[in-house]
Amino acid sequence: MEENIAIRCISEKSKGFGNFSRSLTLSKNLKKKGFQVDFIINSNEYLESRLKKEKFNYIIIPKKIDFKNEDSFLIKKYFEKKYKIIILDMREYGERLSKKLSKYIPIVLIDDAFSKNVYSNIIVNGSINKKFHNYIIKNNKNKKYLGPNFFMANNNFLKNRKKQIEIKKKNKYTIIISIGGSDPNHLTMYILKSIVMISNIKIIIIVGPFFKDANKIIDICKNYKNVEVKYSPIKIWNEFKKADVVISKSGITLYELAIMGIPTMCISSFKHEEPSAKEFMKMKFLINLGMQKNMNKNQIKFELLKLLKDTKQRKLMSAQGKKIVDGKGLERVTKIIDSFLVKIN
Repeated sequence: MEENIAIRCISEKSKGFGNFSRSLTLSKNLKKKGFQVDFIINSNEYLESRLKKEKFNYIIIPKKIDFKNEDSFLIKKYFEKKYKIIILDMREYGERLSKKLSKYIPIVLIDDAFSKNVYSNIIVNGSINKKFHNYIIKNNKNKKYLGPNFFMANNNFLKNRKKQIEIKKKNKYTIIISIGGSDPNHLTMYILKSIVMISNIKIIIIVGPFFKDANKIIDICKNYKNVEVKYSPIKIWNEFKKADVVISKSGITLYELAIMGIPTMCISSFKHEEPSAKEFMKMKFLINLGMQKNMNKNQIKFELLKLLKDTKQRKLMSAQGKKIVDGKGLERVTKIIDSFLVKIN
């Protein structure tokens, strides 16, 4: 008999694509193990089309229900659908929701940097930064799984790791700009303008599904022969594998790039992202360019040219990334959830 599990993940376009992507990766792995997984989301055409394509059932939360009172809706669905657990991947809403739900429902909370008090049965935080692991445990039966060993990524990132022999001096380098699912601060265009005139590079821009200015970026890039745009590639690891350097925001993508061993330059748009970027730099995986608001275009160009010339540093960055995030977190977390379900049955 299949065990029914619900995943409630954040689906606001302004929050990007990372939380849904992570939840989808976990759900596909749980499905392989024989679990029936349903998604509970707010209306979002792109996410709904992805779930249909991947053949997952989903429940849309009515528009009249906001984050402050959706717990009653989730409790109702829990009993109606006979779910065994609910997995929450809800960013800043996760703590409050888990507090209300855990009185009635076994909860697995996936967190990054947003919760302080833990009410769930299990909390998983794959962040590299120990600053985000200082939880106050409110549930004495809680189990914590913290650190990059529990970062969940599609197994294809691990399968497509960059080899040391591929990191070498070239006449022309491939640079990828990947800012995530959304780009509210127009960081993609800022980076492009700073490096597009470098003569010995090809630029691939990854445009996420929630970019508001996607058409503008595509139109502008038509003017440059050395720029190619990829719109929401499902198999993004195939693009990253082409890169000599990726310029990224400091979110979930950093961990995926570390698994692959892709030399990376990082810019933070939001304050909660910067600690991870600093930690990765301390461990010699990436070059942290700091907060977007404090940057200038010349800094990006200067640091990129310097990195491309330094093959030894790029090899070191690649090796360090693979050590920091081993890419096996998805299997670990799947086993943790499986064991938990056995205990509560």
